[in-house]
Amino acid sequence: MIGTPWSNIFFVEIVDYVRTETSSIARWTYDVKQVVFQNPASDKPEIITVGDVKTYKALNVYEYSNNASYDMGISISSLPGDYRAQVIPAGTVVPAFTASGDQTDTSIESGTMIMLLWPNQFDGACT
Repeated sequence: MIGTPWSNIFFVEIVDYVRTETSSIARWTYDVKQVVFQNPASDKPEIITVGDVKTYKALNVYEYSNNASYDMGISISSLPGDYRAQVIPAGTVVPAFTASGDQTDTSIESGTMIMLLWPNQFDGACT
């Protein structure tokens, strides 16, 4: 398919994150580092960093349309209690791809964006 990122998938580990929320945007900006799986891979392979431990800024494609009223297309007001979409936890390894667009890290001169592929989980307490 034209426009799919599957040919340039790589894996990153979530290092940290910051929440951005306005009336039109509600998502996290993630700090990530690229990882590779050791060979041979076991049921739970160890993760090693690639080269220097350099972190990059990334966005989650699943959060791209979130705003103050909707998370992943679900009306926040219809969720029970204080349920909301949750951040990708630090230490999680997720697939990612690069896409052209605005630069997400001032240390990257190419102007590419790192986009994560992680469907957020919903959690909270019911009233």
